[in-house]
Amino acid sequence: MFPSHFKHSHAILLLKEYYLLANDLNIYRPIAKQSFISKVLEKGVSCRLNVHLNCNHLSNVFHSAYKLFHSRETALRNVHNDIALNLDIRKVIALTLLDLSAAFDNIDYSVLLDRLPDWYGI
Repeated sequence: MFPSHFKHSHAILLLKEYYLLANDLNIYRPIAKQSFISKVLEKGVSCRLNVHLNCNHLSNVFHSAYKLFHSRETALRNVHNDIALNLDIRKVIALTLLDLSAAFDNIDYSVLLDRLPDWYGI
């Protein structure tokens, strides 16, 4: 249960990449300035969740979001590495579509809340 008065934040918009055109609203990253107590609670829940996922081997090794030292760049490096390894052994490679530009921007919270008890025991 998260107290409702901690759910308020001040949102600002930052460009995702400095070289993008500033007149397209899709290239901004919303940043929420939260209260100190909200940040402390969020960090505590995040730490406990990561410990639970790691101790019970529930974390997907190919998942890059919300992991320490992982990002869309590491995901892209993994794909590049897989391609290079398979080219070295002369295997055929087909990459249909890979769009990582907004890979971690959206979460469907209803799906997440439905999966937490069944998939992760939370």
